Amino acid sequence: MRNAVRLLMVLGLSAALIGAAGAGNYHVKYDFETAWSGPYAPGWANEGYRHGDAPIGKMTQVDVSGIGGSGYGAKVYADSVPADWMWWADVYAETNPLAMKTEYNPWLSVKMYDEGSTPGGDEAAGQLVTVPSWVNEYCGPGNDEDWTDVQFGARFTSEDDYYYVACGEGNPGWVDTTVARPTTTPAWVTLKMQLSSADGRIHFYVDGVDKGTSHRNDYDDLGNLLLSVNFADPLSGWSPKPYVIWDDAEFGSDAQAAGNGLVQSGGNPVDITHDPDGTEGRGTSGLYTGGCSAVLLPDTVALDQTDIDAAMTAMGQDYLTLQLYYDEDDLASLGVSHEESMALYWYDAAGEVGAVGTWYPGGTTTAGAKGAGTYSATFVAAVGYYGVNTDDNYVWANINHASDYGQAGVHVPEPGALSLVGLGLVGLVRRKRRS
Repeated sequence: MRNAVRLLMVLGLSAALIGAAGAGNYHVKYDFETAWSGPYAPGWANEGYRHGDAPIGKMTQVDVSGIGGSGYGAKVYADSVPADWMWWADVYAETNPLAMKTEYNPWLSVKMYDEGSTPGGDEAAGQLVTVPSWVNEYCGPGNDEDWTDVQFGARFTSEDDYYYVACGEGNPGWVDTTVARPTTTPAWVTLKMQLSSADGRIHFYVDGVDKGTSHRNDYDDLGNLLLSVNFADPLSGWSPKPYVIWDDAEFGSDAQAAGNGLVQSGGNPVDITHDPDGTEGRGTSGLYTGGCSAVLLPDTVALDQTDIDAAMTAMGQDYLTLQLYYDEDDLASLGVSHEESMALYWYDAAGEVGAVGTWYPGGTTTAGAKGAGTYSATFVAAVGYYGVNTDDNYVWANINHASDYGQAGVHVPEPGALSLVGLGLVGLVRRKRRS
């Protein structure tokens, strides 16, 4: 996972998923209303740790109607730690990194049930956390890595108010929002952080009120949504295990996106629908193989033709750029052995171009017709071109028509020879992993 591990600051079946298959502005919401089996709600997993084995956080569904909530929520608790000094456990929901870039004003939000704080008490503290992409190498004297963790919420070492912290040269450390935590009576609080394209800073909101901004203003994006449980170590001294109750975890942006897809439409609304199992049963006819095995990823996205036409007219151009994000770990598990072979494909379900059920790379020709596009190693601002960005993990194509789009790569048996001539990729056989 991109940014799936974090360095923490020592200063101090389905779960209802709304918006993942929606349209228009990017928005995903987990309301936890549907029961799940196993230690994590669908779409959630345990967060890693950059420097070794991670603490293990787990999730259970809980009825929150008796504590001032509505329906059900999620209890996140610290189940185990690999070292006694560790004082946190996190779970995360993965965002679409294409849609969480600064230009789209991305945001993360969650409702937290704060059971209050008492001086010297043993309450767990909850925080909304994200890990933006690395943008520089500063992390204080003697350090050589850019620590980008952003933490927002309660602290078990300073029980009075809600705080936030974001690393950066000259950063002030933990910042007090001056919003008091409950003491004798537990209460729900909504925590939200939003990265503003206007000033490049992350803004921190408590119950809808802006209570401050990050010191640094050079962020490229926001990362995944993390729910963190903080507690006084050692974990072995806790019974029951420390936990925090959450509800309505959500994230979004101004991007025209859904699932792993995003369309560059100049801010014009384009209906985009994500199907996580859209390629099921559709075969691999037309996919590039280079003499090896084609691997089709499961997701597809579909666009609305009326919206495409309106957006192209408003932008004064004859194409829109469609991007589909992929995760390198997913490629490995699916058997894609060479990332450079990844491409975006259009599925011709009706046989408009050739045989029914054929995949066409790019999906639009340079003449603006439906069919195979022209590969380019770098982005070309013209209709009919397509390619892959292995640094930022997405495939792209300049298209002008609707229906279903997916992505695929190839599996090359080792030590087999890779023939990438058909994609113009001769010599590009080394996988590039992101930092």
